[in-house]
Amino acid sequence: GVGEALVCNNMGASREAAVNKLCTARLLALLSSGVRGLRNSGSAAQNMMHVACGRLDAYFEDGFGGPWDVAAGKVIVEEAGGVCRMVDGGDFTLLAGKGQMLCGNAAIVADIARVLRGLSA
Repeated sequence: GVGEALVCNNMGASREAAVNKLCTARLLALLSSGVRGLRNSGSAAQNMMHVACGRLDAYFEDGFGGPWDVAAGKVIVEEAGGVCRMVDGGDFTLLAGKGQMLCGNAAIVADIARVLRGLSA
């Protein structure tokens, strides 16, 4: 679960107060839940590749630029045995504009979603 997970997040380019508050609340919730480690990196595709090959246990982002940021990564994560969900743990939906992603193995994704669920926008 969360206690064994090295998790990566990207806060994106928005600096709106509400977005910043939600992003930092999510990171604090993970820290309070005993997450093993947090990283921040700016490339959704690269972060998803790190999940697929085992360098990261999970990656999440709410507000990636567009479907081109995650479409190929979704296929690669799933082919490696991982799952892709929305940040609240719901079924992943590829949107035409900005979207959200939570990926990793099924158990860790479910536990991270549990922690983040109460903090969704």
